[in-house]
Amino acid sequence: MPTSLLTKRIIKPPRLRKGLVITEFMAPKKDTGKKDKGKLPALGSSSHRRETPSHRGGTPSHRGTTPSHHGNSPSKKEKSSRVNVKKKGKPALDAVSEGALEDGDDTNLDDINDDDDDAVRSTEAMDAQSEQISPQVCTPLPPKLHRALAELDQIVIQVLMRGAIRLLCVKWLLKQPDNFKMPNRQELEALEKSGASPSPLLSREAAAALVRRGDRSIGALTYGWLMSGDPDPAGSRIRVLRRALARLAIEALFWDFGSLYQAPRTAEQKEFFEIALKGGAMNQLYASILATTVLQIEEIPPRPAEFDGVVCLFELKSNADESVVRAALIGFGTIESCDLSRSPAIVRFALHESAVAAKNAGAPPDLCAGLDTLYNETPYFSRGW
Repeated sequence: MPTSLLTKRIIKPPRLRKGLVITEFMAPKKDTGKKDKGKLPALGSSSHRRETPSHRGGTPSHRGTTPSHHGNSPSKKEKSSRVNVKKKGKPALDAVSEGALEDGDDTNLDDINDDDDDAVRSTEAMDAQSEQISPQVCTPLPPKLHRALAELDQIVIQVLMRGAIRLLCVKWLLKQPDNFKMPNRQELEALEKSGASPSPLLSREAAAALVRRGDRSIGALTYGWLMSGDPDPAGSRIRVLRRALARLAIEALFWDFGSLYQAPRTAEQKEFFEIALKGGAMNQLYASILATTVLQIEEIPPRPAEFDGVVCLFELKSNADESVVRAALIGFGTIESCDLSRSPAIVRFALHESAVAAKNAGAPPDLCAGLDTLYNETPYFSRGW
């Protein structure tokens, strides 16, 4: 690959907490005005972006079925196929640092302040300024390279056509009210069957067509789940995400909670879930050079008061009743209540310190397979990949 094929800019607008890192591939060459299917999508071009480009991300390792819920979005290996270039205006391969392939180009959505319109205006102003000083064209990829990259996306197309993964319709998502909370896939499909317009989910054919189009108009979200069974209990993530999507040329979204069947699953849903996880399509959703833009939310919001002192017990033993649970955990502090009818079972301590102590001690082997605080405060980069 010639060193002039890709370059990348990084814009850090002022007045954001850490600076929204906006990166995009672009060409140092002059625009010829020709449209070539063999081009690497220019993430700031008028044909692809409304205002702000974005990238890089994942899916969680827990969806209410594993003993621990320190889940996150995809592994670092899944995030290794895009080049991380740190110097604006340098040829891509010339500017690659030693560890560049360890992490791809990111759009960090945390840095969009959910309550600060000035910060958003500042981002837009910086975008407008950058558009004046940066080219908006991209170098055509060699046909052989383009064919090879498109071939890698075939596994995604196959899984989409089978229905193991569904993509959310961004147009529908942006039409929802301000207090909207993300439903899981089963609930979204129920809405779809009820005739909701626009449909919350893209059809299999429409989703596959977006992959084939190869303009990175599919967003792939990476973030850390906040609790078992509900990755966004207070709706903080959806608010940040929708503010970003309103400024991006993203038409469809992979969000594991709405794109994959969630527990409890029927036998057929379990089969689809396994197909999605084990075939390699999930890796390629995040790694695709042509089809996807990865959106990353690193921030873990502060724990709401209603989650203080609460732990969940994964795979509780069938012979464990409330007296057994209390006897096993009373050494960590006063227990206010137990709810063994939930999945996972819930125990509430009087003090949050007691819950943390129980978590740190690990699950009693005769009680359950895993024990954790209900609200997952583990930092994004400290979660199991």
